[in-house]
Amino acid sequence: MDGTKMQDKVKSHIRRHFSQPIMKSRSSTHSPSTSDASTTSTASTLNKPPSLDTNSTTCDPKPTPDITGQTITIKIGGRRLLTAHESYSSYQIASSSLTHTPSETFHVHKSALATSLFFRRALRLEWIGPWATSSPDPITLPDEEPAVFRSYVQWLYFRALPPRVTEWVELANLYVLGEKLVDSAFQRAVLDAIIQRAHTRSAVPSYPFIKTVYGGTGAGSPVRKLVADFWVWGAKAEWDGFEKLVERTHVEFVNDLVKGLMEVRAKPENQSLRPWVVDAGGYLASIGCQGVKEEEEKVGGVGQAN
Repeated sequence: MDGTKMQDKVKSHIRRHFSQPIMKSRSSTHSPSTSDASTTSTASTLNKPPSLDTNSTTCDPKPTPDITGQTITIKIGGRRLLTAHESYSSYQIASSSLTHTPSETFHVHKSALATSLFFRRALRLEWIGPWATSSPDPITLPDEEPAVFRSYVQWLYFRALPPRVTEWVELANLYVLGEKLVDSAFQRAVLDAIIQRAHTRSAVPSYPFIKTVYGGTGAGSPVRKLVADFWVWGAKAEWDGFEKLVERTHVEFVNDLVKGLMEVRAKPENQSLRPWVVDAGGYLASIGCQGVKEEEEKVGGVGQAN
């Protein structure tokens, strides 16, 4: 088979593989709330990432990188989980009873991985790690989700996110993966998708999205700034959950949110309108009220018990 026919065969295989439904990330089920927080704020509009829809005229279905070169084997997932009666110092348990996260093996062209600084360095064996070896063993990333990595591989070949990746937590997982792999081009694509989702649905990221992003990125990450800005400009005081905002999101998000609100708040020009100037008695009158209320509730509870 000549080179042209081989390349066409590989392209056909890639299109067929990525035409299957993309699995949703399981991490979304661990969140207390997955609903959107509705707002009337309008985010800046960026160009929509190209779609793999065959009816679309904006997407070239041909893979962007050269797909005729060497392929790299990458094993995703398979992290060992400890049982309820097991500790890190105790491994006296039959191997057949061990529990691991789902795993999947990917075969990706080396040229396609060129956008990732992580993979470029790993393939040069410049980093020291359990996966950095001169043997033919695959690069192993046990802590990553196969479904999330599959979406990343699709982007590597088509420069477009899977059409079904639309949920907040799915986008959060993709951005976190991009930051881990040091793939700035992929991070920009995901950040663009996040902005478009907020704009088209007039919504700000949900609590699980914030928890995922802040738990998987470092201080100063652009996506952190974006999320905080979404809330600074779009959050509403009547929303539920503010009393447990740190628990539902992340303490660093709350710090960024408070700072952002202080930077953009409208400071009254008339200083006489300051609440402690207009009604200082309101503060003074409330002193002791909370303690009296609690005591009344305590006495009332005792009476009911009897």
